[in-house]
Amino acid sequence: MPRTGTLPVIEWNDNRTVAGRLAGGTLTVSLEVVQGAWHPLGPDRPAGEVLAFAESGHTPSNPGPLLRMPLGTNVRVSVTNRHSKPIVVHGLTSRRTAVMDSLVIPAGEQREARFTADADGTYYYWAAELGTAFSDRYYLDSQLNGAMVVDPPGGGARANERIFVISLWLQSRLKNGDPNFDQGHLTINGRPWPLTERFTFNQGDSVHWRWVNASADVHPLHLHGFYFRVESRGDEQRDTVYWAGQQRMGVTERLLEGETMALAFAPDRPGGWVFHCHLNFHVTPNAGVGPDTLATHDRENEVVNGHVGHDPAHHVEQMMGGLMLAFYVKPVGPPVAASGDRRTIRLFVQSDSSERNPTRRFAYVVQEGDREPAPDSVRSPGSPLILHRGEPTTVWVINRSPEPTQVHWHGLEIQSPFDGVVGVGGFSGSPTPPIMPQDSFQMRVTPPRSGSFMYHTHINDVRQQSRGLWGPILVLEPGQSWDREHDLVYQAGSSPDFDRTLNGRQGAFEPLRLRAGQTYRIRMMNVTLDGPNLTYGLQRDGSPARWKLLARDGNDLPEYQQVEEFAKHSVSIGQTMDVEFKPVAGNYQFELRRGDGQLIASQKFQVLDLLAEGQQVASAVLPLPESLRAGATVLGYREPGKLVELRKGTNGMICLADDPEAPAFHVACYQASMEPFMARGRELRASGVTGDQVDTVRFREVQEGKIKMPTDPAALWQTSGPAGSYDPVANEVKGGQSLYVVYLPFATEATTGLSATPAAGIPWLMFPGTPKAHIMFIPGM
Repeated sequence: MPRTGTLPVIEWNDNRTVAGRLAGGTLTVSLEVVQGAWHPLGPDRPAGEVLAFAESGHTPSNPGPLLRMPLGTNVRVSVTNRHSKPIVVHGLTSRRTAVMDSLVIPAGEQREARFTADADGTYYYWAAELGTAFSDRYYLDSQLNGAMVVDPPGGGARANERIFVISLWLQSRLKNGDPNFDQGHLTINGRPWPLTERFTFNQGDSVHWRWVNASADVHPLHLHGFYFRVESRGDEQRDTVYWAGQQRMGVTERLLEGETMALAFAPDRPGGWVFHCHLNFHVTPNAGVGPDTLATHDRENEVVNGHVGHDPAHHVEQMMGGLMLAFYVKPVGPPVAASGDRRTIRLFVQSDSSERNPTRRFAYVVQEGDREPAPDSVRSPGSPLILHRGEPTTVWVINRSPEPTQVHWHGLEIQSPFDGVVGVGGFSGSPTPPIMPQDSFQMRVTPPRSGSFMYHTHINDVRQQSRGLWGPILVLEPGQSWDREHDLVYQAGSSPDFDRTLNGRQGAFEPLRLRAGQTYRIRMMNVTLDGPNLTYGLQRDGSPARWKLLARDGNDLPEYQQVEEFAKHSVSIGQTMDVEFKPVAGNYQFELRRGDGQLIASQKFQVLDLLAEGQQVASAVLPLPESLRAGATVLGYREPGKLVELRKGTNGMICLADDPEAPAFHVACYQASMEPFMARGRELRASGVTGDQVDTVRFREVQEGKIKMPTDPAALWQTSGPAGSYDPVANEVKGGQSLYVVYLPFATEATTGLSATPAAGIPWLMFPGTPKAHIMFIPGM
């Protein structure tokens, strides 16, 4: 076998060759654990020393040899440990057992595993030095991984089926002993992008991929341009194979450490596309190995800012690494040019400074109306981009920033040239270009479905995205307008300091007032750089609320999957989740939390119980004598904060229904002659005038003749009670208090013979000599 120095060279393994010999229903395999030289960046680049599996008599490989067999196969695997320390091998065992066996192999010795392949699915085997857990494998033993596939009866490898194993290797530790992730290497089948395999498919092919996350990290895996079906999910021991009705559609799927997945998709649009981990630090430029390793400061700068001088036309090829694949879909015929009328949107890439500096912020700003936004205006997140299903749309992206950029329209089923991947997207001879400073780019799309999507930069992602180049996309039904009051959008993102934010902020937001019984849609998104385990949740009065699942990644869930659940859901990087929420009266808190439970941001929902119109009318006239109730005009609420006429009366009395935004219960009725004075008070309070200032303004306007006051006495009746005192079934106020008033504008003690001093059991005069003068009657006083 080839050697680097005294060590054998470890090959990349594309998992296309099955190890061992299958005969008579028994698979026999002989493996070795050896220390070798692994060249993750290519055979002409320096190597790192790691342990690897090898089939006896063959070159060691990363990942280890593929084990594949039919269901029911008897398996015999011998493993020889050529390492200088004991090794423990896991996964070479049956799956339908409470505890899976493992092999403890002393240095220089051999052990054998015998088991039956008793469950079909995607699995793996792995090894580590004695005492090392799966989640602690970063260094020498981190590449001891191999895929194992058990096929169902009559099954086998399908057309366009591939198996991918993700691994992570760290070269060193920090001075304090912690893992040095900046100098780490994430690979797919032993190699990182841009050295990973490139694939070619025909339009309409059915592609089947099996994924094994053998790394000690989490990966939200994202497919550009297409939806995939999740066919199975599992781990080292179990694989849940979904029947057709259980399979879900998505554009991003999170794999925790040790998890597996099988997915399928049909690439129906030609051009270049990518599949990658959406945790941005997992697709940054590859670290060097050995003598090529950069100093810590230089490596951090490379990850955070990229290379200023690199060729932007080949950004994805030259300035991204790690967990990414690319594939090309061959066109069936020549591309068809779009024709007909198109809606046009102008989207500006903004920057708040003109020179490159570490504090610059960026933003996406949609032009509204005829005026372009100010050149240095920024916002976080970017402007919501509102599209409509089936509507041909052109988005002109105008780059006012001093840096090259490009936009990825995350989740949209779009043509390859517009997908935003510079260096892969587009067609042979017409690749996707970068959007250079002071240049523009035309994106065209006709969304085939309504839903929640996102858009973000795809050049120098860590730098530009952390500084603001991200925003939400809402695709609505034809003719539908965005109802901001009932359609709530929350997008998790990252700040320039790489802190997680919600709609560009942290901490508590201003409370929202919602209406009980109405239906709200909550769109939850995650476009953070490194928040794969974020969780959205909703509580009512400190206890979990409930919501109904509607859609995932912009795709409506089948009706049977639109289930009601406790209001807590993980939304990983690159995912969107839509839920339906029908609140009852109470205090809610909507939250975004980290994977460890730490609160990032929250918003209180104050849900107001708005009575039905008939109930508002019935309760509003309660203060009146029975003989006056049926003929009174009633003013009430069809939505909080907006008083409207619910019933036109005939007897000159006006009644006000209880205000749903006020905590206590209060209804009042008065003669129509007082309406100009009363209405002006409501108008002033709505405009922000408070306290004595309301009367100061009204009294002045009465003197100026702007408000007409009655010349005859006018009665007012009111009933009040604490919060929750009104019983809508009995239409009564429990523990309420009544008050009766007769308005006599400008009356005085001399003109009425009444005292202005309150006294028990007798009427008295309040506000004497003013337009608000009235006789008070308080029962029981």
